[in-house]
Parts: sequence; C-alpha cells; structure tokens
Amino acid sequence: MSQISLNIYIYIYVILRSATFLLRHSFCSIHNMSLLTKKEIIHQMKKGSIIINPFIEDNLGSNSYDLTIGPIVSVYTNEVLQFGNKNANHIDIINITDHGSIELNPERVYLFSTNEYVETKDCVGTIHARSSAARLGIDVICSGGIGDIGYGGFWTMAVSVRQRVIIPAMAKIAQMLFHSVRGKITTKYTDKPTAKYQNKDNMPISSREQIY
Repeated sequence: MSQISLNIYIYIYVILRSATFLLRHSFCSIHNMSLLTKKEIIHQMKKGSIIINPFIEDNLGSNSYDLTIGPIVSVYTNEVLQFGNKNANHIDIINITDHGSIELNPERVYLFSTNEYVETKDCVGTIHARSSAARLGIDVICSGGIGDIGYGGFWTMAVSVRQRVIIPAMAKIAQMLFHSVRGKITTKYTDKPTAKYQNKDNMPISSREQIY
C-alpha cells in the first residue's frame, strides 16, 4: 500500500468514527428526553408543579396541552426591525374580539398571547405549532419556544405565515409540551434579576432585548 493510499484510508477511518460517535450521541440525547404524558401532566397539576388556568380537559392530549390565542395581537409596523434596540420597534395593537378573526399577511411578525396562564415550577414547557396550523403554513415560535424553570404567565407567541391566512378568535394554533429536568434546580426564572418576560396579563410582550 502506498503512502497516499494509507493516508486516504486513515482519513476515511477517522471520518467514519467521528460520524458514528455523533450519531450515537444524538440518539442518546433524544432517547433520554423526558416528555410528560397526559397522566403525568395531571399528576403534576395536582401537586401544584404545573398550573394551567383556565384548564379544559378536552384540550389535554396524550402528551401535550392545546393553547388558544388571547384577544389581543401586537403587530410590528416597522419595515426593518432592530434587535437590541427595543424602543426602535413599533407595534399596533389589535383586538380580535372586535372582528371575530384576524387576517395574517406574509412578511409581518404577529405577537399573540396565550389565553391560558401556564406556570411550570419544576419542569420546562415548550411551545410548538399544532399540526393543523403548520399545514396551513403558520409558523408558531419557529425558535425561542423554550420556557424557563419557574416561569409563569401568559406566553407570548411570535407567529408568521407563508401566505395570507385568516385565524378566528380563540383558535388553537399551538400546543405546549412539558419536560422533566435532571439535576438540582438552583435558580428559577422568577429569581433571576434579569427576568424580563414574566407576563402577568394577557398582553403580548415584544422583544425587550436592549444592547444600546
């Protein structure tokens, strides 16, 4: 075997070993995820670790809870939004109950608030679009949908669409999954001095990141 062939062989071997390691690591991470089932969600609610108000049993799925949109929607009016300068971004406030529905347009970001107050004292809640909404091209928090341990409030959902879509009031466009955590909880969201999204009313909260 020539030196060049040997080098190629070693290179391919290292690549394959690295790929194998990454696949195993990814599988283990997914395999070890602790997603609460319907029975466990109810159990945690009885313990007071999870609070959902109002709670409608029909909205509780096998491993998630369907969330409805609140009556108020905030719409950014800027053509160009600025990250890190919260005062530069302007919004219009729309009350859906005045019209019974709202039409969403592409190239705009809409901030909805959940109609439900949800608090996760000892676990983590994550928001995802329901499949019925996703199949209409409705993106619900395509990123940033992970809550903090101890967060409680009406959760703000950033929503965008691929084409014009009419959404009725109280629509169930999102669902929340609950995940158990491993390790000692040292600081909950409410204990953080930098906590800026604790939402005690159902007004959507726009980005509060301030860098300059």
